[in-house]
Amino acid sequence: MSSLIPPNSVLAAAFRKINRCSEGQNPDFSSAEVALLQEYVSMEPQERERSQKHQRFYEMIVDTVAKLPSSAPNREHDRRANHILRKAMQKCSLAEFDHLIEAEIQILKNTKDTLSAKASPSANNTRLLGFLEEELNKIESSAQQALKQQEPVPEATLEPSPAVELSLPFQDGETHQASEFFAGGKREKIDEIAGIAIDIFVRIFEYTGNLIIEGEVPEDVVVIVKGGGALIKGFMFGHIIVDDSLQIDGNTHGGLMLSETGDIKVERILAGSRIIAVKGSIQAQAAENPTVLYAAKNIAISQNLTGGKVYAQSTQVEGDIISTSLHLLKSVLAKHCESTPQTPCCFHFRYLNNSQNFGREMNEKSMATFRQLIRLSFQAQLHETQEKALQKNLIHLHKIALYTTMSNHTEE
Repeated sequence: MSSLIPPNSVLAAAFRKINRCSEGQNPDFSSAEVALLQEYVSMEPQERERSQKHQRFYEMIVDTVAKLPSSAPNREHDRRANHILRKAMQKCSLAEFDHLIEAEIQILKNTKDTLSAKASPSANNTRLLGFLEEELNKIESSAQQALKQQEPVPEATLEPSPAVELSLPFQDGETHQASEFFAGGKREKIDEIAGIAIDIFVRIFEYTGNLIIEGEVPEDVVVIVKGGGALIKGFMFGHIIVDDSLQIDGNTHGGLMLSETGDIKVERILAGSRIIAVKGSIQAQAAENPTVLYAAKNIAISQNLTGGKVYAQSTQVEGDIISTSLHLLKSVLAKHCESTPQTPCCFHFRYLNNSQNFGREMNEKSMATFRQLIRLSFQAQLHETQEKALQKNLIHLHKIALYTTMSNHTEE
C-alpha cells in the first residue's frame, strides 16, 4: 500500500487486521479504524497501477469496507452515546423515571441487548446487565402507572351523613317565646361583640344556662348566653354568642353566631352570616354567600357551599363548592368545584388558623405563642425535608459508586 502511511498509525493497524483475518471473517474494528478505512477507499484511485500483491490487498480492503454498516459510528457518536447512557443511569438511580426522554430509554435497551448478546460477558458486564434489566422493569412499571393516572377518575360517592358529630345539650333548657323574650329593651350602639369589631345599634339580652327560644330572632338583637348553649326554633336575623353549643332550626341571614367551646348546627346559612365555632365544628344543609365560616375542627355541608371564606381543619360538601375561598389544615371533599370569572374557587392549605381569621384580635401573649408554634412547625418540616434529601443523596452516591465499579468509568 502507500508508503506514506506510518506503520504505527491507526490506518496501518486496520490494514494489519485485514491482512491477518481469515477469509469470510470480518475484523473487529474500532470506530476510528472504520472511519479511516472508509476515507481511504473513497480517496484511493481505483485505476491506480499496483503490483499483483498490492492489488489483491486493495481488493480485500474494498470488500471489507463494503461489508461495514453504511452508517458506521464515529468517535464523537460513541462519546455522545456514553454521555446519554450515564445520564440515563443517573436518572434511574434517583428513580426519576418520568424525566427520562425516549433517546435515553432506547440507549438503555440497546445496551442491555448488546450485553445480552455477548457469549461470555465479563463479571462487570454481568452486573451492569442485571442493573439495566432491573431499571428497565421499573421504567415499564412507572409508564403503566402513569397511564392509569390518565384514566378518567370516577365520580366520588359521598356518605349521606356528614362527617361531623355534634354535641347539642338542650334537653334541660328553659323554653321562651321570642315575642315575650325580646319584648322591650333599649337600643344602644356597640362597636364589638365577643372581641369582634362590629358597628351596630342593638338591644342586648343576657341569659345564664341553656336557652330555648321558639320564634325568630330580630336583626336588632344580641343574645349573650353564659354557662350554656342555645336552641333557636326559628330564623336568625340577629346575633347570638353562647359558651356551649348552638343549634338553629331555621335559616340565618346577616347575623353573627358564635360558640366559644361547642358546636354549631344550622339549616341554611344565607348571605352576610358569620358562623364561628371557636373550638368546635359546624354543620349546615347549605351555605350561600356567608361572610365567614370558621370552625376549629370540621365543617360539613349536605348540599352546596357557595361564596364566602371558610376556615377549618377539613371540609366535606356533599354538593358543589362554588366560588369559595377555603383555608384548610387537612382536606376537602366535594362532588365538584366551580369558579366564576369574577370569583375563583381557591384552596389554601396552611399550618394553623387563628382567631384573627374571624375578626378577633390576639393579645401579645397569644400572638407570641402562635408565632413560636408556627416557627417550630416550620423547623420540624424543614428538618424532615433535609433528612429526606440527605437519604436521596446517599442513595445517589451509592448508585454512582456501583455504576463506576460495573462500567469502569468515572462520572464527569
